[in-house]
Amino acid sequence: MLAMSLGEDDEPFYIPNLPKYCSSEKKNTLSIIGRILNPDFQKMKSLILDMPRIWKLNDSVRGVALSKEKFQFIFKNKQDLEEIISKGVWSYNEWTIVIDRWLQNPSPDYLQFMPVWVQIRNIPVNHYTLATIKSLGKIIGKVLQVDYNPTKPQWREYVRVRVRFDVSKPLRKSKLVNFPLDGPVTIWYEFERVHKRCFFCQRLSHVREKCPLYLASLSDENSSCDLEKPNSLAVFKESDSLFGLLSEYQISPEILQGLRQYLLVVDGAERKIREEKIRKAIEELQNDDPLGQESLLRLEPLPFKAKEVDKGKGMIFDSEPHGLVQLGTGETGNDKKLLASAIGSGSSVRNFPRDSSYSLFEGEGANFSLSSMLSQTCSTVYREDGFDEATSSGTVLQKKKQRKRPCRRCRAHSKVVIPLEAQGESKKRGYCSSCRDL
Repeated sequence: MLAMSLGEDDEPFYIPNLPKYCSSEKKNTLSIIGRILNPDFQKMKSLILDMPRIWKLNDSVRGVALSKEKFQFIFKNKQDLEEIISKGVWSYNEWTIVIDRWLQNPSPDYLQFMPVWVQIRNIPVNHYTLATIKSLGKIIGKVLQVDYNPTKPQWREYVRVRVRFDVSKPLRKSKLVNFPLDGPVTIWYEFERVHKRCFFCQRLSHVREKCPLYLASLSDENSSCDLEKPNSLAVFKESDSLFGLLSEYQISPEILQGLRQYLLVVDGAERKIREEKIRKAIEELQNDDPLGQESLLRLEPLPFKAKEVDKGKGMIFDSEPHGLVQLGTGETGNDKKLLASAIGSGSSVRNFPRDSSYSLFEGEGANFSLSSMLSQTCSTVYREDGFDEATSSGTVLQKKKQRKRPCRRCRAHSKVVIPLEAQGESKKRGYCSSCRDL
């Protein structure tokens, strides 16, 4: 007992720096690291076993569970790895997962961002330019690529922008933007290849029933949901030559160092003149030129034109809680009314039974669906039992004609020639008209 102590130091254990204790760098180079965003609906064991099948690479990739949320997939060839990475967003069990190439020394925000294609809709015609598109995409995240070429026809009603999205932030559906010539306009955003999300805060990490903001609103602890926090401004020290002039987060460190040298070489009135020039130049860029802020102040690369339009385009999944897709810009709501009237007119024709024969999906769990109901009321679809009433399209469904086929007993005697004197006897035996005519 005297030798035991709770306060003895626990010295760390060191792994020898030998090749046999380290993973092969060649193996890790052909691998991706990822993490799940919703552990309640994404089980690690199932993900490791199912993702190679989803990628159709059963014999070319193997998975390793690194923790409850992190995993690694090791590929046999580089082409398969690059193809998976190029697709962008991947999901498991309809919830998004974040993947990226293996890095020997990853940054602190590793697996915190993912590239995603966003469709931007309802851009005014007077501002349909490459600079405007990038500025609208920057509302979602850092713009990596703009799928727009001013010299080619634009036949779609939206523009695709590839952004670096922070998975901890909500998926923005719309944004009210003030344009100089058109005034306030609602810009709509749709994310490609993104399935489920929280219906309350639009985040990718939980369902609405487990949303902290939703639970807080139910308990009246938080009456309003503030989804975005303002950026904290960095303050310069009093000894800094730029003290009182700029906010550091808006300008890259290289530009700041150049401005310091620009002020330190002069004194007195000349320095005040230079300070006023810097202040005016920064204010002009901040107020009138967002693109100039990125290229001149933060040294970000300019957007480039897409060589192939709609390359790698993904699907848009419904994010409405009731399963109805809101088409168009969503401002008028006429599409929902048209869909509701179509459903009502289809259901008024006939109340279809809840039978598995009307389901579009076979097997366990198949049930009656809207698609099967609409397909059964169409005059061009084969029906097992016809009706004479009019459908929603105005056509009349004809009754099915019964097939005049001899009975089994008659078919057995079809080759037997019945004499004339025995025809009366055949009627007594119950032969059908087809056999009695023989």
